[in-house]
Amino acid sequence: MNDKKTVIFSNKVYNTPSRVVVKRGSGINGSPASLKGKKIGVLKGSTQEAYSNKVFAKAGATVVGYGNTQDSYLDMASGRLDALVADIVEVKAGLLSKPEGKPFELVGASLDDPLFNVGTAAALRKSDTKLRDQINAALKAIRANGTYKKIADKYFDFDVYGK
Repeated sequence: MNDKKTVIFSNKVYNTPSRVVVKRGSGINGSPASLKGKKIGVLKGSTQEAYSNKVFAKAGATVVGYGNTQDSYLDMASGRLDALVADIVEVKAGLLSKPEGKPFELVGASLDDPLFNVGTAAALRKSDTKLRDQINAALKAIRANGTYKKIADKYFDFDVYGK
């Protein structure tokens, strides 16, 4: 789906990485070969789902889409999934930082693909060009004066703006 036909977007606000999550000791290292024959949970309609279908399904994995992340976490905990592909901020907060997340770990590097390089932006009505321009100017200003970095460093242990 190309949302650019129906809305306009601001410049990138952030671009958080996506990673593979597995049970400790599973032997899965996050590579397509290590996920062959495995079931991978993803959020339906997400970039992670598109990537997993493009890369992991072609390598022989089964990609299972979920309507919400909590259901995928429950299936991971119960052993119905071998891995998750998720946004690092969401999976750290929603699973890995909680007691039920202790048996799991991030493996491999951040997933690198043009699908992930766009980042997240504000979507606006096509007629809101003035507002888009104001948002873009504000983003540029806070990145230039260090405010963006100061706020990001308070909450994230990585470059939340990304490439």
